[in-house]
Amino acid sequence: MGNKHVKKSVLFLSIVVVVLAFQNCGKAGFDSSSQFDSSSNSQNSDVKVTAAPFPYEASANVIAYNSCPLASQSSNKNANFNLKIISTDATAYNSILQTMRNQGLSAPAPMVSGGIRLKSDFLTYVDKNFKGTASKASSDQIVNILQNNPDFKSARPQISIRKKSDVRHIVKNIPGSNSPAAFWQLSKLASPLVAKKIADSRDAWVNSFPKNASEPEILSVAMYYGTADTIGENEMKNLRVTLSDEFLITMGFIKNTEDSSSLVQLETFTAGVDGMNGRGYNLAFSDPRRPANLGSSLVSSSNQRAIVPGNEITEYDLASMSTIPSYWSCFSYAVVRYEDRAICPNDLYNEIQRDKLEIVRKILRPEDWSVSTKYGCVVPTSANSGNNCYKTTGAAPANESAIWTSWNQKLGFGMHYDDPPGGLNTNGGANVGIEYRYWTKNCSGVAATNGTRECVNFMTFCYKQQ
Repeated sequence: MGNKHVKKSVLFLSIVVVVLAFQNCGKAGFDSSSQFDSSSNSQNSDVKVTAAPFPYEASANVIAYNSCPLASQSSNKNANFNLKIISTDATAYNSILQTMRNQGLSAPAPMVSGGIRLKSDFLTYVDKNFKGTASKASSDQIVNILQNNPDFKSARPQISIRKKSDVRHIVKNIPGSNSPAAFWQLSKLASPLVAKKIADSRDAWVNSFPKNASEPEILSVAMYYGTADTIGENEMKNLRVTLSDEFLITMGFIKNTEDSSSLVQLETFTAGVDGMNGRGYNLAFSDPRRPANLGSSLVSSSNQRAIVPGNEITEYDLASMSTIPSYWSCFSYAVVRYEDRAICPNDLYNEIQRDKLEIVRKILRPEDWSVSTKYGCVVPTSANSGNNCYKTTGAAPANESAIWTSWNQKLGFGMHYDDPPGGLNTNGGANVGIEYRYWTKNCSGVAATNGTRECVNFMTFCYKQQ
């Protein structure tokens, strides 16, 4: 009997020791460097997580503008836009440039990549406070911080048009709408798949995110300006003035608490005295250059329809509203109606300017638009033939094809040629159509129903260079 009591006592003590050891082991595991800082307890780690600086920064590297005032009425919203902002990888484009140089051809400066990455001050903070005995904080530690900080664990990127003097609060509405011109498309940055990819990349730009286990999601936002009751050249002119003066296209971060109200969509992560976390882009608009051989007597000061942005994009740090040194290169292609596609033929293989085509294809999908880099024009495909860019209907006059010859001669849009018999400068009802020549006086920008001709619209593609 005595031996039985001894055995039971030993068994009981063994169980107690094992349980206590397991509990202690579990606590040590939570405090270990696999999640937080091995030199601190759980409470101190939580304080350090909460005290971490805002982790994210974002940067666009391709911005496109479409002057078509009717783009917002299209059923194909991705194909027909007024503004499109993209953060993309520059590897393919820069590889094309290197091939051009290898062939002895001149090539522009390389493009820089865009995307989302961790800020340098955040990385410095986590490496100092959470690395333990390692050289830097691990990816798992960073993910834990991104997901457990109560302030920024619900952060999402947002593209919006915000007032330069009050970027935290004033977002420009789309004309005729009560909805602000503010859009997001990426899932929460602290979601497991996204947070892991950002943490693994640290200070390298991430521009393709896992939407789910197998489907990528990129930073690409299409914006529209105008509604059925308000669309027109005046609205597009106001947009150009707005974006070159008091408003910015902003790529910032908002607090998303799963509330779908518009007010919550505008709640930003503040920074500095009056700023927010993110970057802003000021677009300076200018007339297309007039060919040197085109006399001033053929130019009308009222031809404002085709104003497009030049290569004057100024980039801002929204936290301080200070400028970020950067250079953007832009080029413009005319928008040709599907009915007039014969005047914008497809390039032959050896005619393709592959560097420009690579930029355009980041904005326009092949299933939506045909592109001619030789003639500098884009045409909607059959699938996109219902796109709304011009009010004019019916066939265009045959003589319009001369414009593309002038572009091929590198003289730009508007090389002068003689008007056909009867002239196009009259207001006769037969003179409706699209003024693809742009610079002649008979292009008034007025609806074609009164006998005048509509001015050509342009798409402009701007990309950030090194």
